[in-house]
Amino acid sequence: MQPLLGYPVLTWLINVVYNFWFFIMFLVLFWQMLDAANEVRRRVFLLCFVLIWAVNGSLLAALFSSAGPCFLDRLLPGEPNPFAGLMAYLNEVNQSFPVWALPTQDALWGLYESNAMGIGAGISAMPSMHVSVAWLIFLLVRKEVAWMKWLGRIFVSFILVGSVHLGWHYAVDGYVAILTTTLIWWLVSWAAAAGEARDAPELCRD
Repeated sequence: MQPLLGYPVLTWLINVVYNFWFFIMFLVLFWQMLDAANEVRRRVFLLCFVLIWAVNGSLLAALFSSAGPCFLDRLLPGEPNPFAGLMAYLNEVNQSFPVWALPTQDALWGLYESNAMGIGAGISAMPSMHVSVAWLIFLLVRKEVAWMKWLGRIFVSFILVGSVHLGWHYAVDGYVAILTTTLIWWLVSWAAAAGEARDAPELCRD
């Protein structure tokens, strides 16, 4: 992607959107917590939100423990590192435009080395929770008004590309996140629909 994205201003913009992920996640979460207009959709989203953190963020992160490209040279010093050029580019950009991913990566590595606990601690890359949450948000808004659907597409595209371009993840980490999040969404939606169908005859009798 470097021939297309290897421009300092574009890298900075990608990093801004990538960090904006936290705000978007909590904004959508509070929206669904307070939205009583569509109770089924609300329950599906909130249950999926909990499950992606439990399944993707904990279970699969432990089963497929892997360090992202930004940590490769620290884990395997002296070994060939195909991502050294990317990290050198990001550090060069950071001289002109702030690349907030770099100090965050340093902080996470410090926690990892000291075996300490901290907010967001952990360097496991598979699957990507940034992509998982962004994709869940897209699944939520894809049937809403057109502008929300398009914003959802743009947002998940930025996060998927940014996860690789900023050295956090390998592309496959995002692909796995999309697959598992879609599966969780489908299973929870199916269970919710089955529950509604089961309750409908009882409501008719009442």
